[in-house]
Amino acid sequence: MASIILEPSSNPGALVAAIKRASQTNPLLLKPGTHLTSPGIGEAIQIPIGASGLRIGIAPGVPTTPSPSPAVIIKRPGSSIDATHPDDNYGLYFVPAAPTDEEIAAAQWKPHTDAQGKPFEFHVVVRGAIDISGFTVDCNMGEQGLTVPKDNVTAEHSAMFAFAGKKYDAPAGPGGIRRYIYVGFARVSLKKMAFLKGGFADDVWFSRGYFQPNIDQVILQDITSRDRVNTRRATISFSGLSQNIQIKNADIYRLHLEETSSPWNELPRLAPVFKPSLWTLSNIKAAIISLSAKGHVFKIKGNQLTTTEHFGLYEAEGTITNSALRVRTNDRRLFQLNKMLFDNVTWYLPADELGEVRGLRPTAQPGEPCIIEFRNNTFVVDNAFSSGQLFDSEHSVTTETQNFVRVTCIGCKYPVSFATPQFPDTHIARARERGTWTFETDDFGNRDLKQAVIKGPQTDIVVRFV
Repeated sequence: MASIILEPSSNPGALVAAIKRASQTNPLLLKPGTHLTSPGIGEAIQIPIGASGLRIGIAPGVPTTPSPSPAVIIKRPGSSIDATHPDDNYGLYFVPAAPTDEEIAAAQWKPHTDAQGKPFEFHVVVRGAIDISGFTVDCNMGEQGLTVPKDNVTAEHSAMFAFAGKKYDAPAGPGGIRRYIYVGFARVSLKKMAFLKGGFADDVWFSRGYFQPNIDQVILQDITSRDRVNTRRATISFSGLSQNIQIKNADIYRLHLEETSSPWNELPRLAPVFKPSLWTLSNIKAAIISLSAKGHVFKIKGNQLTTTEHFGLYEAEGTITNSALRVRTNDRRLFQLNKMLFDNVTWYLPADELGEVRGLRPTAQPGEPCIIEFRNNTFVVDNAFSSGQLFDSEHSVTTETQNFVRVTCIGCKYPVSFATPQFPDTHIARARERGTWTFETDDFGNRDLKQAVIKGPQTDIVVRFV
């Protein structure tokens, strides 16, 4: 298959035109130089990709080291974001092409209801792979005339790269019932890529498709970012879940998941039986990793994760091993984790300006327990302390019996002077939330257990020493 070889150009339309040609037949290979994205807003700038998929790489003869190539650059032009409508200005936004007549004819219609309770029928098509690799992406957000507004949201959706499945209207069914075909990608793969000068919006954004799977497989490998112009948004962000997500070897500013539109398991889906989103994360260094999706719809297998500013997790299940995680003083909650295991993890906890350590806060919510095991973990306080605790909690004001925590700490190491007579106002844990708190006595050394663990007065709080 002959490749499309693209020379660099000062014409912002050349790259998108070549991508559209390449998505029909051939790989697109970029020659050294700068390739500009096209300014545009909203759906008008979306690039439809058909069943043949899309491959973008670097042309033969470009030095492979260092990789990603600094010689091949995709760049957002300066002053290309519309100052009168700064949101939804994308660099490259990829969506699946509309269903073909053959796909519509072969549809197997399933019933569903919308948010207003009105019925419709749907069919899901998953096809087409996007594979992009080998070059540098200049988001160029410092040259767009943007300033951070008071509400911090002016350009937050103006991602450099965006990917999402899409809903298309289909002919009505019997009795005039509405019908839709949801089309998702089989795979989106980004490898050996460097993102520069991000800010205000996400560098890479996986948006919502409002069905499952929006994208069946996401592979992100050997991704770096630097020279961010501000801390708004993330290097890699998911507003919608994908079925299988693999992220390996990344050194980035922020990895972010926030799926709060509706529980993923309630959306129209391809599979007859719900399958949670699976996240495999390996060797990732980031200032911030924050992962949140309501409904207990994703599982994590994380290894060698490092955060230098903050780590947060909401309604997840799985394991994180061999990692070093730092949390912020004002954001310490681990919400509604479901059988989550942290194994051989070092936690870095800050003391505030008064020397108080507020500690990790396993948190249940009405009807949703929080179940966590800390195995062979090490707890480190970043700076000088005089009071506080490594684990904290508050008793839930609810009669909901499922609103409890189950916290287990086995084989853990705590700061030598923490919860000792030298610092009488420090404790390993304030066990004040209903549930069962289990600690290995040998981990406490010669500490006084009554100082080490402060138990709330309620009878539905159980503290166990094993």
